[in-house]
Amino acid sequence: MIATAEPGYLPGLRRLRGRVEVTAIASRTRSRAERVARDWDIPAVCDGLGAMLARPDVDAVINLTPIAAHYETSLRILSAGKHLVTEKPLASAARAQHVLEIMLAAQNAAATGRTVPLTTTFEP
Repeated sequence: MIATAEPGYLPGLRRLRGRVEVTAIASRTRSRAERVARDWDIPAVCDGLGAMLARPDVDAVINLTPIAAHYETSLRILSAGKHLVTEKPLASAARAQHVLEIMLAAQNAAATGRTVPLTTTFEP
């Protein structure tokens, strides 16, 4: 998971124990990532997205970065061959075609494909 928005996805992921394992977290603020990792029993804190993408135990990344960083971050995740979960649009309309090309290339290169679920969550 890149970013540390609370409560965010962590309660739902905890309910999926046995089917989903959160292996690492990264944030622009390491102390915040360390606190979230401690509070939610996440075994590894990474110093940025690059370190997280290099980990062999990371199969998918939830991109919770601000909209301004979302396009670049999503491209890096997909280009690294990781599955991407996002709650925001992947890119502006002008950049959407490029993201789709990267996604299709990754899917064609891997037997498992690369998923990009888009979720919209509202919690009152």
